[in-house]
Amino acid sequence: MYMKIIICDDDQASLDQIKNLLIAYGREKKIRMEIHTYLSATEVQQAIVAGELKNIDLILLDIMMEGKSGIELAEGIRSKNKDMPIVFVTSSTEFALKAYHVRAVRYLLKPLNRELIDEMLDFVTTHLLTKKDKLFEINTKKGCVNINYSEIIYVENVARRMWVTLKNGKVYQSVGIRDSFEKQVGCLLQEENFIQPHKSYVVNLDYVSSYTTSILHMDNDSDIPISRRNSLEVKQRYLKYLTLR
Repeated sequence: MYMKIIICDDDQASLDQIKNLLIAYGREKKIRMEIHTYLSATEVQQAIVAGELKNIDLILLDIMMEGKSGIELAEGIRSKNKDMPIVFVTSSTEFALKAYHVRAVRYLLKPLNRELIDEMLDFVTTHLLTKKDKLFEINTKKGCVNINYSEIIYVENVARRMWVTLKNGKVYQSVGIRDSFEKQVGCLLQEENFIQPHKSYVVNLDYVSSYTTSILHMDNDSDIPISRRNSLEVKQRYLKYLTLR
C-alpha cells in the first residue's frame, strides 16, 4: 500500500513526533508513506490551490494554530472533498463538536503515543482506503474482469494481448487489443507505484524485491527486463520508492 499524507501543526516538535510515529507504523505494516509537513493552515491551503498536493489519502491537523485554525482548513477541504480522512490532533477537548461537524475520523489528544496513532491508521487503512482501490478492466475470452490495482504484480504485452499477473498467483489473459499497449495501461501509469521499465511491461513497485540496472526482480521470482531507454527513469523512480518505504 502507498499513502500520501499531510501533517499540519504550528509546533515543530509536535510535527516531528507525529511524522516519526507515522513512519514507524508504515515500516511495521510495509506501507510506503509520502509525508508532507506544514507549520500553518495557510501553507497547506496554498499548496492545495496550486495543485501541488493531489491524491491525498490522509490529513492530520492541529486545531489551535496562529492565523487560520485547523477547523477552518478542514471546512474548506470538506467543501471540495467529502471523503478525505481528516484527523484532528490537539491539546484541548473543546473543539470536539466542531470536529464532528466536518466528519473527522478521529480526534486525538496530545501528547500522542504509538498506540493512538496505530489505532487511527488501522481504522483508516482498513475501513477507508481499501474502499477506494481502483479497478483495472481487462477483457478476456470469458468476459470482462475487474482487478484491484493493488493486486497486480505486473502486466505484460504478448502478441498484442495483455497478461496480468496477480499477487495470488492468478494470471489473466486479455483478448487481442486494438489500441497500443501504452494506451491500455495508461491508467496504471498515472499511479505513483506503477512504472514501465520496458515497452512490453508495466510493473507495480510494491512487489519489487530487488533491482539491478537491467532487471527488476519481483516477489513472485519473475525477472522483468529494464530497457536502456528507460533505465534512468526506473532508477530514479525506484530510489524514490525506497525512500518512502
